[in-house]
Amino acid sequence: YTPLNGWRPDIRFGISFFFGDPGMSHPWSLFSLWEKIAPSREFAYNFVIVLFGICSSIALYFFLRKIAPELGRSVAIFCPLIVFCQGQLNSQFARGRCSVATGVPLLLMLLYHFYQRPKMPHLLLMGLLFWFVAFLGTIDNLTQMMMIGFFFTILYTLYFKENVKKMAVRFLSAYSVAGLTMICLGLWIFYSFFWEYLHVGYMREKVFSLPSTFDLLPNLHKLSQFFAGLLQVEWLPTNLEL
Repeated sequence: YTPLNGWRPDIRFGISFFFGDPGMSHPWSLFSLWEKIAPSREFAYNFVIVLFGICSSIALYFFLRKIAPELGRSVAIFCPLIVFCQGQLNSQFARGRCSVATGVPLLLMLLYHFYQRPKMPHLLLMGLLFWFVAFLGTIDNLTQMMMIGFFFTILYTLYFKENVKKMAVRFLSAYSVAGLTMICLGLWIFYSFFWEYLHVGYMREKVFSLPSTFDLLPNLHKLSQFFAGLLQVEWLPTNLEL
């Protein structure tokens, strides 16, 4: 029973079984609304690609100015080249790549400042950034960015010889507050997303198991897939190579 092209008004506040991701492909997303307002879908798509390309260039500019101040403002010449590093811009996933290209430099700068001198605005900005990458991209983009932030935290702890317990508390508090802020900002979509996930599930979910026999080199990749599966990082198992 799927009246109105999959819309189910008989379930709770109403729900559709054609979501798959709370990001750009969701029928209630900002992208879907923008496509209805724009003169055409082609214009809507190209406008967002150009806008996100500009955002990623600006984010990279401030990131490079932070980590290599001796380069000066000359980095502005090279920052727009990031648009050529985001893969197939004519694919349906281009907007997601642009969002994570914008999010990663900003997240690393926010984490650095938060670890140096923790302040609540850092957490609120991080939550807004999580929302931007997840809701104007995809959940996969969000997990990529979060994992890069996790590895950055490890490197920061080792480099500055920080107390591991203190850094663990700061990292967990940052991600917890940012995640809660993201959910609150996108509650109109997360309701339908979680309801669908609990009652329908996804055919694309992967199932991982430990290797039945273990030879160190041949099975190292399978072992990494197993642990990546425990973390529910969708992009790692398919892209991780020995």
